[in-house]
Amino acid sequence: MQDKRKWRGGRHKREDLSRDDLLFLLSILEGELQARDEVITVLKSEKIDLALLGAHYGFSGPEKVFRALQRDSLQAQQDHLQDVYEIPIAKVNQLLEAQKRSSKLMLEQLAEVSRSNKDLTELKGFALLVVKEQQCLSELLEEHRHCVKELTAITDHIKQDVGTAYSRAKEEVKSLHSPVEPHNQV
Repeated sequence: MQDKRKWRGGRHKREDLSRDDLLFLLSILEGELQARDEVITVLKSEKIDLALLGAHYGFSGPEKVFRALQRDSLQAQQDHLQDVYEIPIAKVNQLLEAQKRSSKLMLEQLAEVSRSNKDLTELKGFALLVVKEQQCLSELLEEHRHCVKELTAITDHIKQDVGTAYSRAKEEVKSLHSPVEPHNQV
């Protein structure tokens, strides 16, 4: 990703400048700052040493210093005006990239929702099948329960009949084994 930051002048991107260029610009800026500081101190002290200014900066008189400062100020404003067009275009490009990423993400999420919906439909179908199967098993269980009740009732009736028959058979066996009283003969 490109680093869009620019140095204060705004003319060059940081990647375009070599270390030597940066040092050169730094020395120029340092010289400008020193010139401003000296002009401010000179004006404050009201002691203008024109010979010192001429020797140090190659000119004499504060007018030239002010013109140089104004020139630098105008140059900085022009650079700023160039940034007025470059910065919005860069921001629009960033916005477009963000919109593309968002669109891609939304499409992925839509596909995921579609897959989830398909899975949910399959699960719903399976659940309906399970419910039908459960209903069939419940009906079959109810039929078996009814059959068990009938068989239990029949078994109870048979047990009762067998019990009654056993009781009669026992009495008959008892009566057969008991001594028979002779009948009076005439």
